[in-house]
Amino acid sequence: MRWSWLVLVLGSGCVGVHGACGDGMLDPGESCDDGNLVDGDGCSRTCSCASPGCMPACGNGILEVEEGCDDGNLRDGDGCSRTCALESCGNGIVDPGEECDDGNTANDDGCPNNCRTCGCGDGELCGGEECDDGNADSADGCIGCRAARCGDGFVRAGVEECDDGNTDDADGCDNDCMLGRCGDGIVNDAEECDDANMVNSDGCKNDCTLAFCGDGVRHEGIEECDDGNASSTDACTRFCLTAVCGDGFVHAGVEYCDDGNTDDDDACPNNCTSGGGCGDGVTGRGEECDDGNVSNLDDCLNSCVAPTCGDGFRWAGHEECDDGNTDDRDACRDDCTMARCGDGVVWTGVEACDDGNTDDFDACPNSCTHIECGSGVGGPGLECDDGNSDNTDDCLNTCLLARCGDGFVHAGHEACDDGNTDDSDLCLSTCVYASCGDGFVLMGYEQCDDGNTADGDGCSATCMIEP
Repeated sequence: MRWSWLVLVLGSGCVGVHGACGDGMLDPGESCDDGNLVDGDGCSRTCSCASPGCMPACGNGILEVEEGCDDGNLRDGDGCSRTCALESCGNGIVDPGEECDDGNTANDDGCPNNCRTCGCGDGELCGGEECDDGNADSADGCIGCRAARCGDGFVRAGVEECDDGNTDDADGCDNDCMLGRCGDGIVNDAEECDDANMVNSDGCKNDCTLAFCGDGVRHEGIEECDDGNASSTDACTRFCLTAVCGDGFVHAGVEYCDDGNTDDDDACPNNCTSGGGCGDGVTGRGEECDDGNVSNLDDCLNSCVAPTCGDGFRWAGHEECDDGNTDDRDACRDDCTMARCGDGVVWTGVEACDDGNTDDFDACPNSCTHIECGSGVGGPGLECDDGNSDNTDDCLNTCLLARCGDGFVHAGHEACDDGNTDDSDLCLSTCVYASCGDGFVLMGYEQCDDGNTADGDGCSATCMIEP
């Protein structure tokens, strides 16, 4: 170590002060204190400088060349070490309060930049850790201080659906950590196939089962048809071939016979019909149906045509009637239902009206017959009906209830009735005669009417204006 010579001048020279000399502390009155009482080392046993000056020394309280600090003592742990080096993390010295110090500020080696021993879960990234989020949650992005990844055996919340810790793609959890599902292109344990499409007519159906004849789905390029059953007498045989004359299967309702050949001279002609005609139970050319019976009330008439409304035959279970015409106003409607009051059609000779509802108080009653005023019966649209033409009783001859203002004096109830609401004529709107003191001025008879018969209030008891 190279030292520079410095002289501490106190007054006119070096002054030695006894007391705590040799304790390594530069006390008042000491020129130096190197922590010993030895002469010849730059600081005498009396803590005074040797001529020509004090030798540089750590602990003399003077910051000299190559010293990081000098706090006047030779003690560690106070910020300045006994070798006059600053005590800080990264100085390569494990100072008090530090668990390690590797002399650098790197955070990813064995000693982080806070000089604390590195440990997984402390929230500090160091010592070969990929991550450190300070928790033990195995469902987030950092597990055991390693970045979470598909295949680590932990299901990462919100990112992975599953994680079984292996690379087996057919065990229910795919290699991308998504649950196996039909249509993902991977054949899982419960699947027969998985072609990663939604085409139901190829070799692998949409439910990831293998296509087969009789599954109800036509396998394109392989099957002509597939009706999901093993019958060979319908339109699709059990071999998933379209039924044709000559296939050896009698197509029910279409063929009379089918001997599996095209020989037209044997018992079954090559059109697979017997030629028996209408009623043979086989629907042949020109026939709409053929049920093999002579009933005209079922689903096929004995003329081998389908029943329709208006054919004159009541189709059992479908028609109420069938009179063979389209007249909508007779007993059988043109939709083959029986005419009835309330169907909205006037039945000729039977109904007077039919408004299509069950309201008994409109113009057409529920009986579909008209009710006339004056019959004494009453009915829809009539307020009353007393069967007479007297307009002074409770019911007018218009079948309206008597009321004040109708122009007829209601006997025993009204004094007058002039058919208006004018209160300045002889008959008030309440159907009583006008009189002085009623509060209404009778034109041509009264000058005033203040509603009383008192004199001296401007209007006399005779309804004359007082001077």
